[in-house]
Amino acid sequence: MAARKAGRKKGARKYGKAALKSVESLRNAVLAATLLALFSCNRTQTTTDEAPPPLAAIDSTKIKEAAEKAQARTFFFECEGGRSFTVQVGRTIAWLYLPDRTVDLRRVDSASGVRFQAGSVVFWNKGDDEATLETGAETYKSCRSDPQKAVWEDARVRGIMFRALGNEPGWMLEIDTRRNAVLVADYGDNRYQLSGLDVLTEDDTVTTYVGTGGGHSLRVRVLPGPCGDSMSGIVFEKKVTVAIDDKKYEGCGRELK
Repeated sequence: MAARKAGRKKGARKYGKAALKSVESLRNAVLAATLLALFSCNRTQTTTDEAPPPLAAIDSTKIKEAAEKAQARTFFFECEGGRSFTVQVGRTIAWLYLPDRTVDLRRVDSASGVRFQAGSVVFWNKGDDEATLETGAETYKSCRSDPQKAVWEDARVRGIMFRALGNEPGWMLEIDTRRNAVLVADYGDNRYQLSGLDVLTEDDTVTTYVGTGGGHSLRVRVLPGPCGDSMSGIVFEKKVTVAIDDKKYEGCGRELK
C-alpha cells in the first residue's frame, strides 16, 4: 500500500513538472509572437533557415518606446516664413518628422515649457499651441498648432494612404498602404474593418476600392474634386462615395503621402 502511494506521488510530481513545463513553453511562445509582431515593421525579414533571436536579446527599452509612441499626441505646427512640421509628443520622447528625416528627441530639463533634444535638434513647446524648433541648419519661430491638420498628419504617420470623411450622418474612412480599410459610420455607432481591398482604376482620375469581409461588402469610389466639407469648410482634392452593404455615404477625402 505504501509503495502504491509513493508511486502515485512520484507520478504526480512527474506529470506536475511536465504540465508546468508545457505552460512555461506556451507562455514564452505567446510572448515571443507578441514581441515579434510589435517590431515586425522595424526588423529585417529573415529567411526560414534563420532562428529567431532569444527572448532575452529583445531590448526592453524598445518595448517601452513603442508603448509610449502608441499613446503620443500628434501636432502639426505652422511657423513664420511658411515653414511647418509634424511632431508626436510622448511623456519622455518626441518623434519629429522633417521632409528628409525622422528624429527621435529625448526630454531634457527646461526652465519653462517642455523641451526635447537630440544633438543640435531642439523642440520646445509651451501648452498645446506654442512652439519653436531648431534643426541645426535653421530655426522655426512663432509656431502655432493646427488641430484640424494634425488629425490628417496623425493618419499619415500611422501609414494611412487615403482618408475621407462626411457628415449627416458623420463617417470616416481610412485605407492604409496595404489596402486595409477601417470605416467608422453613423456618428461612431458602426465600425467596419476589411483587409486587402482590390483597386479598380476606371481612368487616370477615378479610382475604386472594393472588398468583402466579416459578412460585409465595401465599395469606395474616389473622384476628382474640389470637394468642400460642410462642417469645417475645408476644401479637399477628392469627392468620395462609400457603399457598405445597403448603406451609402458621400463626402470628401485626400491622399496622404
